[in-house]
Amino acid sequence: MKNSLRCLIFALPMFLLACSPESPAPSVDADGKPAYITLDQDHSQLRADFNAMADKVRLVFISGPSCGICLRGMDDLNESIVASLQNDPRTRTFVVYVPTLGAEEKHVAAAVPLMQGPRIKHYWDEEGNSGLEFQKALGIPMYAWDVWMMYEPGLRWESGSAPPAPVFWQHQLPGLPENQMLVYLKQALSSHRRLAEESGRSLTRDDLSKAVVDGALMRVRPIMMTVAAIIAGLLPIMLGSGTGSEVMRRIAAPMVGGMVSATILTLAVIPATFLIWQTHRLKKIVQA
Repeated sequence: MKNSLRCLIFALPMFLLACSPESPAPSVDADGKPAYITLDQDHSQLRADFNAMADKVRLVFISGPSCGICLRGMDDLNESIVASLQNDPRTRTFVVYVPTLGAEEKHVAAAVPLMQGPRIKHYWDEEGNSGLEFQKALGIPMYAWDVWMMYEPGLRWESGSAPPAPVFWQHQLPGLPENQMLVYLKQALSSHRRLAEESGRSLTRDDLSKAVVDGALMRVRPIMMTVAAIIAGLLPIMLGSGTGSEVMRRIAAPMVGGMVSATILTLAVIPATFLIWQTHRLKKIVQA
């Protein structure tokens, strides 16, 4: 009886801990394999996995596991891009979680299920050095996180050096490295330049115009969705009539005006300026 009582006293706390709603999520997947890999200071495992798949197209995500906006953006990208590639053996995806916004390892297990598949690996970088390494690769003046990158086959990450520069990358939050419209315009221009070279001719004014239109159209949907959501949230504040509404109205009105002017600047002024600038450069090349 005493032995049974001792067993019960010992087992009861363990049972309560296991049933507690605050107990951490398991760090293994459905197959019993680790859900994520903890990186050392040299990122040796990430580098080894990256180089082992050098013959494939690789997507690299860097995110904070406790950043709700970052995880939402990663989930959206998973639905639109990554999930459709899980049946393609030519691709691999690496997701690196860094300790931004006070994130800790306990947050990683809850973030891992947002992006799952047989060709996806997750990593936890407790020191956060990977953000500094990819900052060098991207050539930006600040820590790299909440960002995703695409690497073409053949690129390798040599030991003792920063990762190679990706062929394409995008920040999910606006305004960090440079205006995102410029990123898309440059990408579209590069594509049209390659098409012209493959056709055995030089880039023309019509090619520039088409590149600007193509690049700008890729930004219309995300910009309009963001602006519409923000303005919809500000309108009740502007139209409210309760206590303190006059003060709130003075705050909301400039924000609405700023969103409208920023939209016009991004969708109209920047593409037009980019076209004029590139046309001027093209004329110089032709004259030379």
